[in-house]
Amino acid sequence: LKILIEQMREQIQNIE
Repeated sequence: LKILIEQMREQIQNIE
């Protein structure tokens, strides 16, 4: 689950 949140955060940063 922790990795899932980390991946989501990375995707959000990529969009910025």
